[in-house]
Amino acid sequence: MKLQTWITWLCCMAVLIATIIVDVLVWNVERKNIMSEATSNALNEMYSLADAYNQTFERSQFTSNSDEVMDIQLQYFFKTRLDEYTICVRYQEIDGTLVNDAEHGYFVYNHTVLSLDDVENNDYNSIANETISYGTLHYQDSEYLICKYTTKNRLSIYHLTCIDYAKDKLRNLTMYMIVITFSVMVVMSIIVALILRHSLRSLKELNATAADIAKGNYDKRVNVRGKNEIATLGTTFNQMAEAVETRTKSLEESERQKTLFMGNLTHELKTPLAAISGYAQTLLTVRLDEADEAEALGYIDEECKRLERLSKKMLRLLELDTEQKLELHEIPVRQLFERTGRLCRKLLETKGVTLQYEEHGECFLAEEDLMTEVLVNLVDNANKASKQGDTIRLIANDHQILVQDTGCGIPEEEQKKILEPFYMIDKSRSRKNGGAGLGLALTALILKRHDVTLAIESEEGKGTTMILNFPVG
Repeated sequence: MKLQTWITWLCCMAVLIATIIVDVLVWNVERKNIMSEATSNALNEMYSLADAYNQTFERSQFTSNSDEVMDIQLQYFFKTRLDEYTICVRYQEIDGTLVNDAEHGYFVYNHTVLSLDDVENNDYNSIANETISYGTLHYQDSEYLICKYTTKNRLSIYHLTCIDYAKDKLRNLTMYMIVITFSVMVVMSIIVALILRHSLRSLKELNATAADIAKGNYDKRVNVRGKNEIATLGTTFNQMAEAVETRTKSLEESERQKTLFMGNLTHELKTPLAAISGYAQTLLTVRLDEADEAEALGYIDEECKRLERLSKKMLRLLELDTEQKLELHEIPVRQLFERTGRLCRKLLETKGVTLQYEEHGECFLAEEDLMTEVLVNLVDNANKASKQGDTIRLIANDHQILVQDTGCGIPEEEQKKILEPFYMIDKSRSRKNGGAGLGLALTALILKRHDVTLAIESEEGKGTTMILNFPVG
């Protein structure tokens, strides 16, 4: 069962139970009121009849000591009132005691079909100093209120009032309540359904969005409306979807980088291995003079050294990618510059390139060996791009280290790619200089572990400035 249907049924059942309880309470109250009204009307008629009797017989000289004469007078009295629902019964005295039962009484006046037993065998509730009492009488399909007035002359006057109209009122009230209850249920069902449809629209949208994300559409988001719990759920869902999308893109990018890395690695390994294999086959199959043999062995040695450099850088990349925590210390920048200069001296002397320092006593939080490796890589790249006799400058200020050269520059479209492993702008020049395209990739990883960003300012034919931005504070 759908949530909307289940909640609708639950609400309707709750409303139905509440309505039935209210209906029962109202019905009982109305029943008491209707029966009280009917009883009051019947008693008023009995009071009126009793007053008329008292006016005629008890308080006037219109009396007789003879029961026969008195009975004739009573019959005349009741006939003149045109009341067909009045019964008069006279009881006998035995040994001075009045006996009120059917065997010792007779009808003085009775135009109904009721017998003496019918009027006597009832439970009467006494009121008005016990001279007037009342009870109920069921005869055939009708119900009557029977009021009894006991006089001083061994007489009991009964008056019948049909209360079927009260039953009709109750029956009509019951029908009205059923209709009202049904109408309330229908209206309530419609209102609840509309409210739930509006309220659960966000959940349906959330479900549809989750299904789209499950199919791989990670850019899908739910439209958050309002400030209720469902809106909070939607906000949390969007945050989760954002995290999933970011993580997925990261994994996809990582997978792409790995695929590219392996492809480039295979390509880079194939060239020196082919050269080594070719020269080795030549040495094995062809008899060469000493000069040619020495040249072949020199090529083999050069390619082996290139493979060694490549493997070392590969291992360095893998070590830095393990996210091991670095031990950082405050390192004077002058110490970094001087160490970089010593390591790059022979490299720079081959092209007559000069390395200049500019610092003002700055210190940077870094791992000394790794940061030195960054500067060596940047100086090495600057040297490869420089011409004979150029100058490379290492400059330090408050939160930056700059590596400037006046070499060939980097094309704008290539600047975002040079940090990828094995990427080389000029592959022939890089291989000629012993490069494999791993230096800047290694530099980028080291800087990432230091929370240092790398900015590149370059213009073709004018040179390049590599800017290391250290975190502030």
